Amino acid sequence: RPPKGLSHFIPTPGLDGGRSGCYFFDVRTVRSRKHLAPRTQDPLEDCAVAIAETVPEVMRFLRCQMRAAAAEMGSVPQFRTLVFLRHHPGASLADLAEHLGVTPPTASALVERLVQRGLVHRAADPRERRRVVLGLTPAGARLLERAWRATQARLRQKLASLPPTRLEQLREAMHLLEEVFRRGDS
Repeated sequence: RPPKGLSHFIPTPGLDGGRSGCYFFDVRTVRSRKHLAPRTQDPLEDCAVAIAETVPEVMRFLRCQMRAAAAEMGSVPQFRTLVFLRHHPGASLADLAEHLGVTPPTASALVERLVQRGLVHRAADPRERRRVVLGLTPAGARLLERAWRATQARLRQKLASLPPTRLEQLREAMHLLEEVFRRGDS
């Protein structure tokens, strides 16, 4: 039985071939609750509302896929650690703790588990001996790549019903969002 307010269960294959899944809002239910705001005469407001209402649903889908991938990795924080280190090789333990929103001792324990599993390596920073730098091992990179491919496959399944013109519009919209949010707070 789905949790309150959620109605669609989406089964997701785990990386190890097992099955898991996530519940999603039923779009008909969401719209009937007037969750999707009507258009106004202000295109800027309409766009801001559309992003604020759509991004959480997309993130819920992506988190579901991450959880399926994280089953093999141990936990979502471990998965997030691998993703962070993929994008920030040589990051410090303090950098990782800040990214995860945890204390340095918590991040250290998380990294220790990943080191023991052969997914992350630690090394002393050659410029500052008291600083530890982190990176993915080849095994960690391979595991993350498999998870990434599995997530992309699920995204392709979700998008398969859209005609090519809509797919191109969506791709262009994603490029615009990336451009806006990479600029920072200017």
